[in-house]
Amino acid sequence: MKIFVSDYDGTLNRGGGVTERDLKALDAWQKAGNLFGIASGRDLRGLVNVWQRCLPLKPDFLIGGNGTQLYRGLEERVLRFSANGKDVPLIVDLILRRGGRIVHITAEEGKYILSMDGKIPENTKDFYFTLDNIPAPKEVYSLNTYFDTNKLAEAFCAECCTCFPAFTAYQNTDCGDIVPRGTGKAEGIAAYIKHTGLKPEMVITAGDSGNDLGMLRAYVGCTLPNADEELKTVLGEENIYPDIAAMLERYL
Repeated sequence: MKIFVSDYDGTLNRGGGVTERDLKALDAWQKAGNLFGIASGRDLRGLVNVWQRCLPLKPDFLIGGNGTQLYRGLEERVLRFSANGKDVPLIVDLILRRGGRIVHITAEEGKYILSMDGKIPENTKDFYFTLDNIPAPKEVYSLNTYFDTNKLAEAFCAECCTCFPAFTAYQNTDCGDIVPRGTGKAEGIAAYIKHTGLKPEMVITAGDSGNDLGMLRAYVGCTLPNADEELKTVLGEENIYPDIAAMLERYL
């Protein structure tokens, strides 16, 4: 048995959803007795939306929030990694000073979203806040933002890592994903295989951006032509495939 773990945005979904060819390859992979999981910067809700849009895509497990959330299926939460939320207001301030276009905070009690125009939507399940009442959750799992350019995102992530040692900021194209220090997709996979009693050498990973680099280095790593140049350089030409199906065909 092998375990295939893929990023979603830019990897499984390269624009327009998961292709029919990739869906068939994943189905064949699982029918052969292998496991399939998604590791994403998205939180659980975002992953559930992915699942519902991509049926018959049926991951055996989900790693969300860049490794901060681990679920078996959709219902069984295996674990979450969190950090003290006391620095959240300062991180939000840095995001806005560096040109962040949105702020999402995922905490145990739910998601906090900065209302950029000061308006609070009606009938929302989320907690909206303004600059006058930035929350400091007791436990925070992740913060997410995006910028006008990849360069701005890269500069912000470097500064955030320096200023807030309890957190790591991953650049994902024009996005900044901020999670507790020591957390990432590689750590999420490690938690999954420890929980299930499986072995690291069984894991094959696929990704396209900076927040995938940890898991691609820690396990067998595969990527695509659309991936970041740094990532392709690290993995080498022999690990660049035209699509997910081609990756799975090699390891099936």
